[in-house]
Amino acid sequence: MDLTIFEKLYWLGTTSEKGETPYVKYYAPFLYAVAGGTLMEMILQENISWKGKKELLGLIKNPPKDALLYAIWENCTIPKKVNWFWRSGKKQETAQTVADWLGMAIDRKIKLISQIISSLEDKKMIITEKKKFLGIFTYKSTHITSDQTRLNYQEKLQKIVSGEQEADLTDFIILKIASACKLYCLVYGGQFSLHKISLQEEIKKKLTLWAQQPSENEEITNTLKKIHLEKDLEDLTDALDTILDAIDGIADAIGDAGDSSGGDGDGGGGD
Repeated sequence: MDLTIFEKLYWLGTTSEKGETPYVKYYAPFLYAVAGGTLMEMILQENISWKGKKELLGLIKNPPKDALLYAIWENCTIPKKVNWFWRSGKKQETAQTVADWLGMAIDRKIKLISQIISSLEDKKMIITEKKKFLGIFTYKSTHITSDQTRLNYQEKLQKIVSGEQEADLTDFIILKIASACKLYCLVYGGQFSLHKISLQEEIKKKLTLWAQQPSENEEITNTLKKIHLEKDLEDLTDALDTILDAIDGIADAIGDAGDSSGGDGDGGGGD
């Protein structure tokens, strides 16, 4: 699958072919997980860099080529394009903290979810259909085009967690995000919520332990070298953890948000 990190995250949480909707649809951490995926893409493409441990700066000489990423980057990087005093309470000309960047990613003017849906439709990974409720009211329903494709990928992620397969860079980031944001159904499927409590706890523990283990992965290290990224795996993990800590703090503050923080009102799951 030729998908970005944030596209894969959204695709994993989208309604199934059969119309079954994962519980993450209106779960605030899911939206922020997708937003975090956009920041990780920009870090990998070296569109942004760190200043210290908590501040992100856009690199003027290397703007993103992807339209969605560029919209986020432009608003965060171009001086005074956004009234940051109004947003952050601090006198600043550009986005500075991870929270600034995450907040811009889900801003309604960015249309985060709409743009991801459009991209996934172009790639034939999801489809949006017009339906009627009670034969009168027309509405749109978005679902994945292949449950089997998603099942196959989830099985790959599960094997990585179980130590049967080594992760590539994207898999590594997605699993770390899923663990930190407690989005277990992205990895273990929509049936996760139907399992007995004891099995749910076993799954949570397994993914948590995997995410906490020391980062030693030859395949990922080789990938970082191929894309000429200056960070090594340990630095990349630290960067990801910083983003996830920010997501965790924001999610705790706002709780389950529906579309009140959902960027463009499409929610976080598919319909």
